[in-house]
Amino acid sequence: MAGLRERKKATTHAALRTAAIELSLEHGPEAVTIEAICARAEVSPRTFFNYFPGKDEAVVGWSAAESVWFADTVEARPPSEDPLTAVEAALADLIGLTTTSPIWHAQLELLRLHPRLLGLLTTASSRMAASAADGVARRTGLGVNDPQVLVLAAAAIAAFRVALARWLDSPEGTDGRVLLAEAIDMLRGGLEIS
Repeated sequence: MAGLRERKKATTHAALRTAAIELSLEHGPEAVTIEAICARAEVSPRTFFNYFPGKDEAVVGWSAAESVWFADTVEARPPSEDPLTAVEAALADLIGLTTTSPIWHAQLELLRLHPRLLGLLTTASSRMAASAADGVARRTGLGVNDPQVLVLAAAAIAAFRVALARWLDSPEGTDGRVLLAEAIDMLRGGLEIS
């Protein structure tokens, strides 16, 4: 169980991200200041920089703490699971959270409204893939830069992004985990396109 300090940090991180996304939706990302984000989250601007390098990263980012959590989650999956199944299970937890959280939905909508933020999504996806690769490397004993590890991680994160995009366009009530499973199954099937 996380200690008090870790829980407080997670709460502050979430409050800053929520404030950044809400303000960006209300006023547009260009009009939002770090001071406004901090005022809404009720923290000091100095505190903000303990969590994010800038306001855009507060809207779309993948933090060091998220990287550690994801790699640890992949590594901790049952040893009987193959690496792709372990990454899929960790991504299923994440997509379950993402698709049931109003703030994640708002973040995805913000990305659609303001395409200039998509570059940050690419950076966040690269960090997610690095986290997945770290977890897979620890599970398998292969190096984090082994091509097999890198391809598996990158492909799984691409499947995650496709599942999220499909979920955003799907009718309300669609389970993002089902869409993720479909995308991962395509990887397992070798992506044979007929």
